[in-house]
Amino acid sequence: MTYNMDTLFVKEFDTMVRELVAVNTVNLQSLPVPSSFSMSKMDTTYNRVILRGIDEEYYSQLNGSVAFLLSKPNLVRRKFNANGDFVKKKDGSLFTESVTLPQNCIAVLSKKRLGVPLSFKSQVGFDYVDYYVDEDKRGLWYIYIVPRQYAYKLNLCALCASLDRPRRHYGGCQVFLTTGHKLYLYVAPFKITSAPRTCRVFAVRSDLGFNDMSKELLTYWGEHGIIYNIEWLWLSDVVGDRLNAGFMPFEGTLDEFIAYNDEVSMADSRDMFEELDSVMSGDKDD
Repeated sequence: MTYNMDTLFVKEFDTMVRELVAVNTVNLQSLPVPSSFSMSKMDTTYNRVILRGIDEEYYSQLNGSVAFLLSKPNLVRRKFNANGDFVKKKDGSLFTESVTLPQNCIAVLSKKRLGVPLSFKSQVGFDYVDYYVDEDKRGLWYIYIVPRQYAYKLNLCALCASLDRPRRHYGGCQVFLTTGHKLYLYVAPFKITSAPRTCRVFAVRSDLGFNDMSKELLTYWGEHGIIYNIEWLWLSDVVGDRLNAGFMPFEGTLDEFIAYNDEVSMADSRDMFEELDSVMSGDKDD
């Protein structure tokens, strides 16, 4: 009897969502998210590198840190005096100088303040360029020049939502919007130069640690009527392959995620890592 009631419930639920789909539309980009979700434009614009093996004074503090890669940058340094104040022209604008990027080096954005003295001159190519506050108000970012041999490009993945079932992914779940549409929430490989256009990206990382964010998002959507509340739809028995009428997890189609190849620095395969500064927006973001 329990099985029959569950079967009837699932049948009626599926009929209801099909009827809703016929009269509703959905815009993925307009779906609300928790206030704690904050993705910078930088997250989807710049590649990332991990810095390793540095033994240069001051710059060794970068070891083990992740930085954003500025490829093909137009580097400019603001001039400042002995007191640390920027030097201004008569019209109030700042004196600046162009900084040439050596062929064997890259420019990166880092959150680490190294405290490099003005008198320090690296013997192997490191340099401090300038700092700035990004448009998302995440605080100060420091621009450094780093020899390629110390940088390893990170592979990225993203937490995504799509109305179509993904092909290449590390697992996720299917839920139902209250418009009746199936929504797939999943983790997939992410590349700056081929960012997905048919899904919405909520976060980008260099690991698969999206579990807490996924749970928070599903809970938020359930509480705000965006999806059918998962807790209300558990079944007493399995119907087909479903234990829940509105929530169906699925396994990944990809093997284990590898953050980076520690045997291949950017000096070893330079041509592979040349990217445009901004692909998604089409704007240069300096």
